[in-house]
Amino acid sequence: LTDSLMTMDTLYMGDNPTINFFNLPGGKYTATFVDLKTNNKASTQFTIESEFWERWWFPPFVLLVFTLVIGIVFYYIYKIRLRQQLQTQLIRDNIARDLHDDIGSYLSSISILSQSVDTLISNNPDKAKLSLSKIGNTARQIMDTMGDIVWSINSNHDSMPQVIQRMRDLAAELLSEQGVVTDFIIEEPVQKLSLTLEKRRDFYLIYKEAVTNIQKYAQASKVEIAIRKVNEEVVLTVKDNGTGFNLSDPGTKKSSGGNGLINMSVRAKRLEGVLNIESTAGEGTCIEFRFRI
Repeated sequence: LTDSLMTMDTLYMGDNPTINFFNLPGGKYTATFVDLKTNNKASTQFTIESEFWERWWFPPFVLLVFTLVIGIVFYYIYKIRLRQQLQTQLIRDNIARDLHDDIGSYLSSISILSQSVDTLISNNPDKAKLSLSKIGNTARQIMDTMGDIVWSINSNHDSMPQVIQRMRDLAAELLSEQGVVTDFIIEEPVQKLSLTLEKRRDFYLIYKEAVTNIQKYAQASKVEIAIRKVNEEVVLTVKDNGTGFNLSDPGTKKSSGGNGLINMSVRAKRLEGVLNIESTAGEGTCIEFRFRI
């Protein structure tokens, strides 16, 4: 043992001296003592436990932990990118489905009507005018549907106040010409919400179907529209005092917006929400839709 490796402090305690070694690294050592008078030597072995960072397994352990941390970071980055890709794919699928179902059917109607117009112009001008009017109405429906699609994918409309404003505009556009009094009840917590693209889109289109059915079939004089936040759910209620219909009568249901009700149910399932419709002939209709935020 050399002075460069240690500092030795000798304490004499009666007949049993104590020697303290400082700053020695961990390992096995042999200490040799020499009696300066007799030149006799005595040796003893002792072991100093290494600090945990000095042991053989510590560098591989650090490398393993570092590798695991890097792996976890890259895994979560991969998961985030995969989730984003799946969301993008879902948006594309929804848009493609709507374009196929709605726009496709409208364009098919225009194609059929336009083919009959050429023949009707010379043979039945009045019917030709009616077909042209239908073509114009269908073209406007296409514009409305395209407007809804473009609006729904615009990230600037993620906030609930933007959604509510569009809902107010739609009600004013569809119901004001009929003299229908529309009351909006929006609870304050709702204003602070922010919906994802998919939820915002289907939520708005369910509302649009409900208001459109009122315009076409209800013959109502008053409509109450309420949006509330109950625990972790958004609850939409659309209630009118119109003619109503008998839910158990397929014929009456079909004449009162059956396709619209089917579309609403499909969208409600897509959002994993609950859609309740209560209607009595002559007493109006109440539609309640709720889904988790």
